[in-house]
Amino acid sequence: MDRMDTIHTTDMRGMQDKLDAVRQRADAFEKAYDRKGVTRWLRTEGRREMEKVLAQADRLMEQTFVFQDPWDMEPCSIPYQLRPMDWGASPNGDPEWTYMLNRHSYLKKLMLAGWYTKDRRYLDKLKELLFHWILHVPIKAGSSAARTIDTGIRCMNWAPLLAHLSAMDLLSGEEMLTILRSLSEQLAYLKDSYAEKYRLSNWGVLQTTSILTNGLWYGEFLDPELVQWASQELEKELELQIYEDGSHWEQSILYHIEVLNACSTLLATAQMLRGTQLSAAQMPEKGPGHRSLKKLYRMYGYVQMAAGPDHMQQAQGDSDVTDVRDVLTTGALLFWDPALKSGGYPKLDLENVWLFGMQGILAYDRLGTRSPDRLEGLFPESGNLYFRTSWREDAHFTYLKNGPLGSSHGHADLTHISIYYQGVPFLTDLGRYSYQEHEPLRTQLKNPPAHNICQVEDAGAGLADGSWSYAFYGDCLKNYTMTLEQIHYVEMPFLSRRPGGQMAFQSRRVLIFPEGIWLIADEIRMDGVHKSQTIFHFAPEVKKCPFRPEGAGAHASPPEREVLLERDGIRLKLGNETGWAGKKERLSRQYNETEEHLVFTSRDEWKDEGWIMSWLTPEDVALIDTPVFQAEKDSRCGPELVTAKEILIAGQPRYIAILFRHEVCRGRKVFSCQGTSFYGKAVVLKKEGSHFRPVRFRA
Repeated sequence: MDRMDTIHTTDMRGMQDKLDAVRQRADAFEKAYDRKGVTRWLRTEGRREMEKVLAQADRLMEQTFVFQDPWDMEPCSIPYQLRPMDWGASPNGDPEWTYMLNRHSYLKKLMLAGWYTKDRRYLDKLKELLFHWILHVPIKAGSSAARTIDTGIRCMNWAPLLAHLSAMDLLSGEEMLTILRSLSEQLAYLKDSYAEKYRLSNWGVLQTTSILTNGLWYGEFLDPELVQWASQELEKELELQIYEDGSHWEQSILYHIEVLNACSTLLATAQMLRGTQLSAAQMPEKGPGHRSLKKLYRMYGYVQMAAGPDHMQQAQGDSDVTDVRDVLTTGALLFWDPALKSGGYPKLDLENVWLFGMQGILAYDRLGTRSPDRLEGLFPESGNLYFRTSWREDAHFTYLKNGPLGSSHGHADLTHISIYYQGVPFLTDLGRYSYQEHEPLRTQLKNPPAHNICQVEDAGAGLADGSWSYAFYGDCLKNYTMTLEQIHYVEMPFLSRRPGGQMAFQSRRVLIFPEGIWLIADEIRMDGVHKSQTIFHFAPEVKKCPFRPEGAGAHASPPEREVLLERDGIRLKLGNETGWAGKKERLSRQYNETEEHLVFTSRDEWKDEGWIMSWLTPEDVALIDTPVFQAEKDSRCGPELVTAKEILIAGQPRYIAILFRHEVCRGRKVFSCQGTSFYGKAVVLKKEGSHFRPVRFRA
């Protein structure tokens, strides 16, 4: 045997050794995963979820594609068939459809269908699509089928598919080498194409976590320096992108969760392949990656706080309205946290069964559950604030936003408010609809009037001038919050301006009462005569109904100041001092989809200073103006100084809400209202017996 033959033989043996190592790892994983046990679960507890999967798998057999998974970044519910197969196709004209096609998250449905039905054709189709992609798509910059973000997602989705195919003996040595060579090429391309801007983008995390996950599975076929680089880069990405409070800087909970899911898949893979289990109570204080682990844990806490009583995320920034229970289920299992489990599913769902296998099903059944210790989620770095009355599904819930823009996925939504009353959404955000530059609704949904805000008509919190850009954006100032006796008080100040530059100071002040009462005061200061509009958007299910102030007695507000709204038999009143004009507009709870909804607008005109009071209350609540006196009734305070609203529930006085507009700099600083003395700029008088007791929220 000459030297070349010896080298060739040595190379072949080395390659075979690498393949053997991969197969052994897949076999060991398969034993713990227990595919037969998972298949039994699919046919019993998972049967309902599998009905949808089978329908999708049957469409895939005909090369018909629909993107409707919960965390598809750009869903499309319209089926499109590709005959012949074309990985660069965009049948609806949206390039995002092409990107979704090349992420391959749908391929696991063919594998699950093959397990469930024992029909080999599903698995053959999976292989056919895999190898067709490898054969027909060049890995190069500029290809719509091989962008770096989509390549990262695709390779992450390939990793478990290859392991299962190997453990099922459905790949020859040559087929396995073909896939592994493609994986190696794609992952090397990610590093070669990496830009520094990705450190501050979900794009970066979706690439580096993919490299590291495949490194755990197929490290023998990857350059060790590539894996080391990805590990170091991921640490930098998470350090930059995740605030210490656990919120993601991009100001879109959808992309918060995309980053979290990618990191969680990496962590789950490491745990399963290494046979380890983390506990939130035993989080390492030192060592490699400990800060990143803590940040991931806080990210799960953020998701739980941000979910409404119906378990749905808000359409904050570029986000859809999506159920987050599968995400919290993953977090509960990864960090062995009963509080996270309370926000997840009671039993493991299909997505998590796919990730964890039978060991996950059994472990999750052993994990207990308890409600989180806190009802308020305050995230000062991102300016996102969440308040709820309980962790029950019929709770009242409030979301407030006054924080930095974040990335181009952020919207001009300073001082936005969303609310749930008795567990159902009333005030809502409007979503994103599209990313296409030529779609006018895309820009419209980013601008302030698409949010529940008060806007000076010739100034604003921001102005989007494209799908990914702004002509200007307001400067948010520091929020102030105080919770006392289950009542929440929030101040959200910011600086808006005209496009030409003149500044306006705005501050939204919100009082939230546990009975489901919201008082919203918008304060504006801008020299000259100006007009402003207060805008509230309601969920599509909310309908206007005839105003009948039943139970409010003689103190009911005039009908023209209030609108009675209803959904599912639950009623809520919207009111303010000047009255509302209603109309229908469009919102988008899911990408590529729109629905009609009610929007109410109130317009005010003022000179130098504006003060607009709005409220949402149950049907039996009435608000009455009541006087405030300075210095033991020596002098009645004027409306330019203070607003005081007595709140009656079913005709009985319950609270008096008092808000001062300015610092009192002359005269005595003690005030009185209905015989009760108090001091402070934001005070609630609580009725106790025959007297009121002051509770101060702002000195």
